[in-house]
Amino acid sequence: MRSTRVLAVVSHSLGELDVLLPLFAALKSRKDLELIIIFSVFKVWRGYLRSNFFRQCALELNVKCRLLWLPNKFDVPKGPIASRVYRLLGGHFGASFIGARTARTLSKLVSNADFILHESTTRPEVAKVIYPICSGSEQRVLVYHHGHSLNQVSKKPKKRLLNKEALFLLFDPQNQAWAREMGFENQTLIGFPKFEKNWKKFVDKYVERERKVRNTNHVVIFVRGWDDHEYYMQRPSFEEMIKELHDVVRQQLGATKIIIKPHPRQKVANLKKVLKRLDLSDLSISMEHPAVLAAGAQLAISMWTSCVFDSLIMGVLTVEYFREPPRFREMEPKGSLYPLVGIPSATNPIELKLILDSHIGKTRSTLPITDIWKNRYSAQTIDQLFAKSSLNVVESPSACRG
Repeated sequence: MRSTRVLAVVSHSLGELDVLLPLFAALKSRKDLELIIIFSVFKVWRGYLRSNFFRQCALELNVKCRLLWLPNKFDVPKGPIASRVYRLLGGHFGASFIGARTARTLSKLVSNADFILHESTTRPEVAKVIYPICSGSEQRVLVYHHGHSLNQVSKKPKKRLLNKEALFLLFDPQNQAWAREMGFENQTLIGFPKFEKNWKKFVDKYVERERKVRNTNHVVIFVRGWDDHEYYMQRPSFEEMIKELHDVVRQQLGATKIIIKPHPRQKVANLKKVLKRLDLSDLSISMEHPAVLAAGAQLAISMWTSCVFDSLIMGVLTVEYFREPPRFREMEPKGSLYPLVGIPSATNPIELKLILDSHIGKTRSTLPITDIWKNRYSAQTIDQLFAKSSLNVVESPSACRG
């Protein structure tokens, strides 16, 4: 009897691995599974190769990873010189020729898989391969969001086609309306994958094996760069907030080491220029996985990033520090959802000082929302999801109970 084949196609961002690898960690004891991750974006594949943490996790979980490049918007070079070189090398015509060949290879893998996973924006180059093959078959298509987050319906929702073929893996009941707006009526609640107990064990093991320094009582700042999205961050606001964070931490915690973890799409060279101009040479930049950076930290500060999940699972005091850009509520009508679930939040230095005064150096209990998220996640649910008996079974929105 052949093994059950699970094929995931990573087509958006490196954050997809923060979903897939914890999911697969829940299946660690299953010997009947063959786990494969295909990268269709070269930039994301390169990010995977640069991440020793992700590569080690994939190795321990016996996940086969490979690049099968498809034409996509993320790899198209930007800037006049890069664009010119791209055109000289054949541009879209050459990309389409290469993509046609890799699409055939991907089609074979999809045809031989029992479960196929892709992320929630449903990249067209991936959908054109997956859905013609899986439509009407016993194969099961599972869709996940490309990162851990709390989501809401924006004031400018995009028109999405109703996807009746796939089952959407819902991380939190709060995300249900957003997922429906994305076109996914068939949903099942699984909780946030990072709360899988084996995932924290992977982080701890990696930190110990790689001799990453623990218990250094450093401060880690998870930043959202201005290169990512004009609605979410603008450069002047970023510069103000990073300077304020630096000054407050220095006032409250003295010469404590401060590490900045950039957003994956933030250009590090631009970040370095900002730090130099602001004379913040005592801040260091790291592209290490956020959970690894959180290990041993006494404080994690997030500029509206999903890295709060990493610091929370590592048991670190987590605070959001964020001021909304002018157009933020066009995309996020309720504002940041993290304060609404009980994560300490500040918008200015005075509020941040009050939070640190009431928490630093004192015994603290786990945030209630952390316990809720831990209890909501079930490895048994994940195990049943990838059972062959679940093939060709469609869940309804009624499965999404909090």
